[in-house]
This record gives sequence, structure tokens and C-alpha cells, in this order.
Amino acid sequence: DTPPKACEPTSDVGADALAAEVHAISAELRQRLNHHALSRKVFPHLAVVERELRRGTYRGLSILSPEILDTALEQLVMVMGRSPGELARLRTHMLETMLARRLEHGSWAVRNG
Repeated sequence: DTPPKACEPTSDVGADALAAEVHAISAELRQRLNHHALSRKVFPHLAVVERELRRGTYRGLSILSPEILDTALEQLVMVMGRSPGELARLRTHMLETMLARRLEHGSWAVRNG
């Protein structure tokens, strides 16, 4: 059994990179929410997203209701502040999830529109 060469992709490379990305995002979100004791009570929808990310994948975002995602996105922007760091990637994934759902259901209407 010869180990694969560095230039040869393995089937786990994409999954490992994704897991590492989700782990980094989850850690940063947890750190920001830990900054204030009541953060998870003030931002309950974002706390739901935090719990889903602990699974190590973005799949959990797609099962959340549009209302939870929309409110969590608003809460995320407040938590991100001026230096979004890894949370900018989370914002992108949340927006992509919401857009995909709207395209899937043929709805371009926004929550308040």
C-alpha cells in the first residue's frame, strides 16, 4: 500500500476542506457569541444557526425555516460588526441558501415586500 502523492486528489479532500471551513466559521461565531453572556438570548435565531454548524456542514441551513434564516442573517450582521472575518463566508452561505430556496419555490418576494 503506497500512500497517495500530494498532487493526487483523494475523495476526502473536498469534504475535509469544507469541514475545516465550517469548523473555522463555527468557532468564530461561538467566540463572538461568547463575548457577551446574554448573546444567545438576544440573538436566538443566530444561536440556532450556531447549533446547526456544530454538525460540521452547511446542510443544516437548508432545513431551517425562511423566517429563522432571514432573522438570523439580520442578527449575524449585528454580530459581525466592522471586522467580519470568517463570518462573511457564513453570511454568503446563508444568502445562497435563501436564494436557492426562493428560486426553488418560484418566489422572489422578500419578507417585507
